[in-house]
Amino acid sequence: MKGEKGDTGAQGVQGQKGEDGADGKDGQDGVDGQDGEDGLSAYELFMKYYPFYQGTEKDWVDDLINDELELFTVTFKAVGEEDIVRYAFKGQAVLEVPEVPEKVGNSGVWDTTDFSNITQDMTVNAVYETIGLAYTLINNQQEYRVAAGTMNKDTEELFIPAVHEEKPVTVIAENAFRDDYEDYNFNIAHLPESITEIRNNAFGYCEQLQSIQIPSKVTTISTSAFEHCTSLMTVEMPQATTIGYSAFSGCDALTTVEMPQVTTIGSFAFTNCTSLTTVEMPQVTAIEDYAFSGCTALEHLEIPSGLTEIDSRLFDGCTSLKYVILPSGITSIGAEAFRGCTVFEAVYFKGDKQAWSDIKIAGSNSILRDAKVYYYADPMPEENEGDYWHYDVDDKTPVVWKKGN
Repeated sequence: MKGEKGDTGAQGVQGQKGEDGADGKDGQDGVDGQDGEDGLSAYELFMKYYPFYQGTEKDWVDDLINDELELFTVTFKAVGEEDIVRYAFKGQAVLEVPEVPEKVGNSGVWDTTDFSNITQDMTVNAVYETIGLAYTLINNQQEYRVAAGTMNKDTEELFIPAVHEEKPVTVIAENAFRDDYEDYNFNIAHLPESITEIRNNAFGYCEQLQSIQIPSKVTTISTSAFEHCTSLMTVEMPQATTIGYSAFSGCDALTTVEMPQVTTIGSFAFTNCTSLTTVEMPQVTAIEDYAFSGCTALEHLEIPSGLTEIDSRLFDGCTSLKYVILPSGITSIGAEAFRGCTVFEAVYFKGDKQAWSDIKIAGSNSILRDAKVYYYADPMPEENEGDYWHYDVDDKTPVVWKKGN
């Protein structure tokens, strides 16, 4: 039997309304801005970066208004040392003048001593003088001659001053620094432009000497002036006209010699310069015997047009010499000029066959006679290919004419 339908259920109670959300908190006030860098005024900030400015805040303002705040550089230079730089504003002084860098056996000063009123960029140079040098008055007591004296043997750089006791130093004495027994250690010699003479044996046997520049007033490199300076690698002689007997003999580290004004080279001048590979001597008119003997690294050489005679044994023992370039004006070649030149193979002659046949070639020159002789021609001649030569594009290297070159 089916049951009766039940009563309808009661309606559910309505939920209560939620409470309003709380208002948000008021934002905090912003932090007050700070003063300028570190709280400094403009003048104080300027002084932070330019502490060498010499003036009050009022001076600084006036300089700004008047466009007088100009900065200058003062550069202190010493040979072989890093530059030292100081700054100063217009009309003011350099506050900290640096000490002159020390050099063993030398005293030094700056060539400028007044730094109280700087009005432009400046370069200040250190002037050194080797301590203990001996000076002798010459030429009616108007000039000085200099020698080693009691200089410290451990001195690494030799500085000869231009002036001593208010008179010029003009002459380096004979045997001045000759080092047979003294064992000097200087490797650089600084010579002033006041020097006019470097006398015989002045630097002979200075075996530590590596570099020297001959002053422009020196015209003669005297006998044995640099003989047996076995460490000498570079020498500059811009105005020298005469190289004396044995002047550089035995300088076996010397690789290059440039003699732009030299006209005369004496006997044995470069004998046994065993590292010499390059010789430039465009003005030479006379080279005496044995001048380049024993230059075992020399592979080639051009004789300048002003030379007319090749002296005897000029290239004796140049075991690497392969060729020479000879000018058309050569009239004679001395005995055994190329003795011991075991790889010598060619002469590049600037004249023609007739001019070559007219040259008086002394006896004992079999090496020269056996060498191939080429004659200068430019442009290429139409016949006798292989007998003529011209300069390569470098204007130094000889090239034999062949079809196609």
